[in-house]
Amino acid sequence: LIRRGRPDLAINELKGLSMEAYIDLCIQYDRFEDLETLFNDNGSTLIHEICDWGRGDINGGYSAFFCICAYFLSRGKIECAKRLTRVSLSSDIDELRVDAMKLAAVIGALDKNDGKNLLEEIMDSMDEVSLVSTR
Repeated sequence: LIRRGRPDLAINELKGLSMEAYIDLCIQYDRFEDLETLFNDNGSTLIHEICDWGRGDINGGYSAFFCICAYFLSRGKIECAKRLTRVSLSSDIDELRVDAMKLAAVIGALDKNDGKNLLEEIMDSMDEVSLVSTR
């Protein structure tokens, strides 16, 4: 389908497509609406699934979650990136929180107030986690 110039059919009609292939095709063929719908419908579940994709063994590598949010930001979908970053705050995965901090810094470069508010939310969520773990 892709070689025949129909990535839209591959993205929307192939039922056995893996999540990784689906996301890759959406990014490769600039189908950010389909990607945004996927995350709006499956946000918290999907974020946990992809948070380690691409991170590898190298400490501090970029996860698929970070890269997808950066993709949304590059397409002007700031609200979507902020929403995904906020959803990630409910996670107990430290690397995901680090990604959220990096994204908040990038969002802050685009909109200082939004970035500041997002960083405050991240810090508050980290405080909640540390309170729960000390009990």
